[in-house]
Amino acid sequence: MAKRLQALTQLRKKQGKIVTAEEMVQLINEYPNFLALHPKHQLPQLASSLPQVLGHALDLSTLRNELCQNPERRGHILDSICIGLEFTQIAEKALDLLAGPKEFSLGRNGEGQEVMILTDLSIILNSPIQDLKNLLPTHFDSKGRPVNFPDKTLGGLFPNGDIFEKLNELGKIKQP
Repeated sequence: MAKRLQALTQLRKKQGKIVTAEEMVQLINEYPNFLALHPKHQLPQLASSLPQVLGHALDLSTLRNELCQNPERRGHILDSICIGLEFTQIAEKALDLLAGPKEFSLGRNGEGQEVMILTDLSIILNSPIQDLKNLLPTHFDSKGRPVNFPDKTLGGLFPNGDIFEKLNELGKIKQP
């Protein structure tokens, strides 16, 4: 698929054009296993163990605070277990996101107002989409731009189904 995409991209470049979304979707749909989960995937098992793993990471953070912040205790052995504060913040954020729907900022619009969106990342592990091709646009305008998506929630990732409106508000895309 990569070679075909590269050839198509080079052809369009010679023509002074770019590959349209419609052409991309047509190419992707020719490969039934591309963007599809393996039948024996283990995402639900990962979902059950991930909070425990992240919890252990936060326990390391506690250890970091007790041992690594004390200059008298620092040495060659302790330096290897002293994780950074940034790692702790990432682990906390990951636990928060895996707990269920959370609202976060996509950025600021032209008026400087923050654009918020509700996202449910837990859906990726708890109810994974079997074939992401089912989320690709189904209709296109005369220029090959998407005008319709079969599921505006993108498999429940954006429960309110407003991702395209929000991206449009930010000026990132033209709304389908």
